Amino acid sequence: MLRPLVSVCVVLALASAAVNDAHKDTRSDKTDKTDKTESLSASSDGSSSHSSNATPSRSSDTSRSLSPSTLPEFITVPLSIPSDDIYYNAYVTDDAGTSIGVRVDLVQPDVWFLNGAVLPNCSTLNSSASIGSAGCYVGDAFTPTTSAPSSSTYNIPYPNGISAQGSPYTANLTIGGVGGHLALDDFGFVLASSTNMHSGGLGLAPHPYASGLLDVLVSEGLVAGHGYSIYFGGKRNGTSGSLLLGAVDKSFYSGSLYQYPPVAYTGWDDNGDQRALPIVMLDKIILYNSVTRRQATLYGNESIPVLLDSRYGYSYLPLDTVIQLAVQTNAYYSSKSNRWIVKCSDIEDSHATVNLTFGPLNVPVPLTSLLVDAMMDNNYLYFSSGDRACFLNVLPNTRLGYTALGLPFITQMYLVMDNDGGHVGIANKNEDVDLDYDLDDDAKAFKGNASKLSVGNFSTNVSAQYIHSGTIPFATPVTYSENRTLTFAPSNITNTELIPSRFSAVIIQSGEIYITVPDSYTEKNSSSTPASTSKSDGMAIAYSSRNLSPIFWAILLAGLSLGICLS
Repeated sequence: MLRPLVSVCVVLALASAAVNDAHKDTRSDKTDKTDKTESLSASSDGSSSHSSNATPSRSSDTSRSLSPSTLPEFITVPLSIPSDDIYYNAYVTDDAGTSIGVRVDLVQPDVWFLNGAVLPNCSTLNSSASIGSAGCYVGDAFTPTTSAPSSSTYNIPYPNGISAQGSPYTANLTIGGVGGHLALDDFGFVLASSTNMHSGGLGLAPHPYASGLLDVLVSEGLVAGHGYSIYFGGKRNGTSGSLLLGAVDKSFYSGSLYQYPPVAYTGWDDNGDQRALPIVMLDKIILYNSVTRRQATLYGNESIPVLLDSRYGYSYLPLDTVIQLAVQTNAYYSSKSNRWIVKCSDIEDSHATVNLTFGPLNVPVPLTSLLVDAMMDNNYLYFSSGDRACFLNVLPNTRLGYTALGLPFITQMYLVMDNDGGHVGIANKNEDVDLDYDLDDDAKAFKGNASKLSVGNFSTNVSAQYIHSGTIPFATPVTYSENRTLTFAPSNITNTELIPSRFSAVIIQSGEIYITVPDSYTEKNSSSTPASTSKSDGMAIAYSSRNLSPIFWAILLAGLSLGICLS
């Protein structure tokens, strides 16, 4: 097992000025086994009301009470989306000066790398099949210079089809920050020699042995509690986001920030203390067209618990919701690709958004965020009419085993996590933030002398405050009126018989898509066709393609063949 760190670390001052400025696939479901319908009502004190089985909180004595005279500057880690990727990466540098991109991980606690002494670089493999079936890494990996101190195997805990096993290892690492870097001496992490992933992770969930990154920062007095906030930008091949460790910056969001209580879960990690996970109750999903002012309810029967996960390039929703989305976008299901296919041109100019309701908060998500290039065998797919095809990056939650929102949705949010109290904070992100850090300077340039932060060298940034146990700064509390539980159930990737046949009449041959559904099914706005299954004129907006490398698509499609969207 990975044990607590014995000795850690030195920290360089991380400037707060910039704080002011500021797919591999996975698997599929069954609706979460929750008990009662849940309502959200406003309470008299201005908070909102929605109650849940409380997830056990971390002991409050792990949160430090730091005054401005003892606070260091806020630790801001730039995030980037590489040009051939869709996921958010932080950069960690080893003693050899190798800068390694690791995915931001919200549901597991460890920092982990792929073992470069055991696994090959994906670019050295000759075929898509080899990339999909063999363990390999993208970018850089950690190459150990000494043997691991223990021969025992450690399994990194994931609930979602990600598998990674390796040995505990220690080394001197640095993490890129704005205006400086975070130096970690003798830091404990996992060196994975067996995994179905192609990049490691920067774990931010509570660590069972108190040896995670946030534990280090708390023990060193650099943050007040185990928490973080994330601003997801959209810029590619540059600074794409910002991870603020232990703090919240209100300049990163617009409107109100809401604090949601813990939601309990079952079916995973049942033998240990429940770690705080970013689970919230989702009340409604509305598809809205701002031009026609038409709207369609995709989901609204009862509130359901959903996991927010930044390692998902896809989202996993109830099948009825996915079918309603297919109706509105004229999408068809392909059993060959295990995906929903739509004509990109059908949803070009209608200016639609998918609006998520979390109690008092409404988060609008551009419908174009749910589109990805349709590819098979490294070739783009086209309909027989010559129209370009797109996949919807939404799948039934039976494919995963629970309901989850991935990057297409959460990148529209400013996300805050209080691991000590188990609270989740959500707001609409501020679209006008200019992340003007230089990625090369701030995320990858780690040379210099490390030193402790001097007392009094704290941020005067009034827009940012530290997260303390049980409290998310600037947030309005929300309470749940019903007890609900998220159930991590086994995935069911073969449960396609529930998809109506009219949606699955698709044939793909030699890169072309043929729709074999009878004309009567595609007649638009037919009065004789039930509204729940009639094809609509579509409510989507413009499609923009992503020029991703063949290696990326090979990795992504290999995951899909397993019914999994991994990263």
